[in-house]
Amino acid sequence: MRRITNFDAVKDFVKERTGIEIDLVTGEEEARLSFIGAKLLGSEIKCGVMADLGGASTELISFEGDAVRDLHSFPFGCLYLYDRFVCGRFPTVGESRAITEFVTAELSSRPIDSAGNELILIGGTGKAIRKILRKFGYNERQNPVSALDGLAARLSKQQEDDVALLERLIPARVETVIPGLLAYIAAAKAVNADSFTVSDGGIREGYLIKLMDEET
Repeated sequence: MRRITNFDAVKDFVKERTGIEIDLVTGEEEARLSFIGAKLLGSEIKCGVMADLGGASTELISFEGDAVRDLHSFPFGCLYLYDRFVCGRFPTVGESRAITEFVTAELSSRPIDSAGNELILIGGTGKAIRKILRKFGYNERQNPVSALDGLAARLSKQQEDDVALLERLIPARVETVIPGLLAYIAAAKAVNADSFTVSDGGIREGYLIKLMDEET
């Protein structure tokens, strides 16, 4: 929604047809709400960087304890990367390289001040990656960033069994999971992370808390 030029018209149309009024948050607001949601559902990491990868935007939030140190919102997400760079169902080697180079350049344009070397993945793509890694013997807590590299290398081969696994585990994200995975890897390198976890909380929980706070 933040990327379209006729948001007011869309907002009025949705309101007229459904009675629902869209509340459009900024990228910075989304980052803060994602941080609140992730902390709510028990992130035990004391400091590091949260990466909230959506369909059309990515938010990086550096934190220490319960305080945000730094945050940036970038205008790309897994669906945006897929639409822009991928011609077939899965990215080719050249398309994967283009995705990595693009994301790396975007992230380097606004470096984030990180207090730790832990990356926390937020969003549906992160949870999808966790589902896949479970099948390959990785636990649900802290894992090395090299696990992401290994997964990307394996999925790039597009083996029949692996494609079937994706279709069974994450049917709604089969096409976008590899672009998202490449973006997470680029983010890990940008913040010098050596391990990662996947958060159960994010923007939905953070926004709910925002609404509850407004009503009290």
